[in-house]
Amino acid sequence: FGYPPSRKILKDVSFTIPAGQNVAIVGPSGSGKSTIVKLLIGYISPDSGEILINGDSISGIQTDDYYGRIQYVPQDIFLFEDTVLNNITMFSKCEQEKLNKAIELSGLNKFISELPAGLNTVITENGTNISGGEKRRIGIARAIVKDPDLIVLDEPFADLDSDIVEGIDGALLKLKDSGFIVISHIRSSHFNSYNKKIEILNGIISK
Repeated sequence: FGYPPSRKILKDVSFTIPAGQNVAIVGPSGSGKSTIVKLLIGYISPDSGEILINGDSISGIQTDDYYGRIQYVPQDIFLFEDTVLNNITMFSKCEQEKLNKAIELSGLNKFISELPAGLNTVITENGTNISGGEKRRIGIARAIVKDPDLIVLDEPFADLDSDIVEGIDGALLKLKDSGFIVISHIRSSHFNSYNKKIEILNGIISK
């Protein structure tokens, strides 16, 4: 893939992620990580080669079905000026069991228990009254509540203290029903406990 096709950003990139596995894609800024994210979530299409999901080309999969099974968590989580509940559920009806699971697995229990009105506490627009770590956790809970097969997280640990990184990473590793892919410029020792780590440099997968 290239911008334009003649200026290659990704070159002969090939890897397989088994269903349900936890994977880190690591590399410095400009290495091609963000392009891989856009390709995986279908925002852009490769100039050559294919992206296969369970053996089927992503280009032939119904968009609604695909986006119902994959959730993308960006680095900058946008939050509405509304309750914590509505920011997690995105104003959709949600079974209590699924909501409780999302809150627990994202590590939000303590945060919510300390809020003056719990889940009904109002967050200011874009979460200016809460920490960056809690914003990330809400973004993760928002993805988990959709019960996806795969969660793709773009730089979930950027600009966070090590103890917050450890907490969020621990929450991710508790996921049992969803695999996840973490895109990161940080070469963290946390990734040693993942099923796979893929390193990319200048658009090429490191061997």
